[in-house]
Amino acid sequence: MDTSLTLVILAAGHGSRFGGNKQFAGFGETNITLMELNALAAYEAGFKRVIFIIAPNTQASFEQQISSHLPNDLKVSFAVQSNDHLPQGLVLPIARHKPLGTAHALWCCQHLIDGPFVVTNADDYYGHSGFNQIARHFSKPAASWAMV
Repeated sequence: MDTSLTLVILAAGHGSRFGGNKQFAGFGETNITLMELNALAAYEAGFKRVIFIIAPNTQASFEQQISSHLPNDLKVSFAVQSNDHLPQGLVLPIARHKPLGTAHALWCCQHLIDGPFVVTNADDYYGHSGFNQIARHFSKPAASWAMV
């Protein structure tokens, strides 16, 4: 098992109440997104990898607008959250088009996770201290890890 820390960012939402993809909404003079701020704070705390859980057909936008602004040695991966990718036996109503939520998002990226990970939303900011505390927690021997 890999013991390097991974940040998983839930970024597949459609932003229907917001009126568009709020995960790409930048602010400030540099037009930085909350996803970028979180990925940079996690990187500075020692995270080696970020996995973006994205909606179908958005990877090019992520690569152009987000991942190209991240440090070169931060490994970036993408997992598509699609209602076509479901646990065996699960059937959705035909009219369902929105993503199913966090548990389904993690189901869609399980093949990319091979060690300790932290899940955040694309549209919230968690701050340097939060990522530093998590990194300190996971720096302990694996036998002492528990959910925080």
